[in-house]
Amino acid sequence: MIEFDPYTADALRNPYDNYARLREAGRVLWSPKLNTWLVPRHDDALEFFGLREDPSLAARAVEEFLRFDSPAQMISSTALEDFTWHGAHIESGDSVLALVGAANGDGEMFVDPDALDVDRQPNPHLAFGAGIHFCPGAQLTRLRA
Repeated sequence: MIEFDPYTADALRNPYDNYARLREAGRVLWSPKLNTWLVPRHDDALEFFGLREDPSLAARAVEEFLRFDSPAQMISSTALEDFTWHGAHIESGDSVLALVGAANGDGEMFVDPDALDVDRQPNPHLAFGAGIHFCPGAQLTRLRA
């Protein structure tokens, strides 16, 4: 694995540094998951998921694999202002941890969330975060799949 210096203003100005960070993040997060999803679960995963018969399902299958077993299970952040969320008071500067893996299994958002369904539509998973916290390497990770 490539080791990077902490993000600095100089490093962020260099497009190659940004590309290298995104590439490495996609490799580190995605590669182990691909093996986890396809190899041990079924002798012939392509056949099982219908991807051999209909390769057009591949993009939906990737999204469902991301929902079912997200590469990043948690996303942390720091509150920039005081707020109350579901009765809990969060103060500016507090650490906040979103459990993405749990959110992607929410029965109120997904029909039969414990089932791996490559035909799932819509699939509003949070594997790459959301909003301003959306992973900048999401598309690169999808392409690697």
